[in-house]
Amino acid sequence: MNDPFVFHQALNGSTFSLTRADVDRALPDEHLIALAEAEFARRLSLDGIHGRRHWRRVLENGLILAHFNRVNPQALALFAIFHDCQRHSDGRDPDHGRRAAAYLQQRREIIPLPQADFEGLVRAVELHADPVFSDPDPLVMSCWDADRLNLGRAGILPDPARLCTPPARQLIDWAWSRDQNGSW
Repeated sequence: MNDPFVFHQALNGSTFSLTRADVDRALPDEHLIALAEAEFARRLSLDGIHGRRHWRRVLENGLILAHFNRVNPQALALFAIFHDCQRHSDGRDPDHGRRAAAYLQQRREIIPLPQADFEGLVRAVELHADPVFSDPDPLVMSCWDADRLNLGRAGILPDPARLCTPPARQLIDWAWSRDQNGSW
């Protein structure tokens, strides 16, 4: 745990490092985190499989993917904390993405993103649990991949055919190892 690096490796000939401090700095504003936590905690435990630790992993994955896919890291950070905020159970809940997207749309005035990124965020949240593996917007695909790369927490090895971007497919072994060694 003394290692300051969350991630430090090369993909596609480019080396990228992400430290714990980088992840902390990328967290959304405290009032947005409090809003997501309060909404989530109405129905589920913040310490459960879809709670804060999952959000942190999705954020870490998202920041890496934002770098390699050249998308807005702030949008990935907001996806991390809001994508599961309308879950009604930790089990099957096929409509939670649509509910979370509606929740975000109702709060547009407090979401600090340009309109195009906000629209991508809403679409990513809305469809993240659906069997969709392509979108014209690299932001949307990066959000989906950031979430799917954390399936290891449930003992599920991410399937490269269900990941949207080449960098995400290259991160499968790293993400799996991280989730399986108990450090999540």
